[in-house]
Amino acid sequence: MSGVSYRVDTSELERLADDLVERISRPAPALRAVADLAEQTIQRNFNEGGRPTKWAPLKLRDGQPLRDTGRLMNSISAQPVSDRVVLVGTNVVYAAIHNFGGKAGRGRKVTIPQREFMVIPEDEIGDIQDLLQNWIVEGKL
Repeated sequence: MSGVSYRVDTSELERLADDLVERISRPAPALRAVADLAEQTIQRNFNEGGRPTKWAPLKLRDGQPLRDTGRLMNSISAQPVSDRVVLVGTNVVYAAIHNFGGKAGRGRKVTIPQREFMVIPEDEIGDIQDLLQNWIVEGKL
């Protein structure tokens, strides 16, 4: 009886699998890149005066909403805080009222319109997903 046998060398497959496991278990480079991309996205929101919706103009004075001094825009930071989380935010106390809108001032008599700056537009979420996929599959950022 004759037979046929095949020998399959799986060493390359094993190396690729090991590389994949290594990248998934040590995501720090990818998370730093995600943090940088998120921070750039938020900065672009300021530079364009709101995205995807433009911010309401100022009513009581001339100037550019949220951009005159640059304090809020320059306070945005993003950093990985764990192997699975990137924190994007600001320590400026008045940030929330501008991002979400609402009543402010003495007796809460002033209405601040929402000027959402802490938002990542849908198409840029795709950029983050692509970045992560490239890191996991190819090891490239």
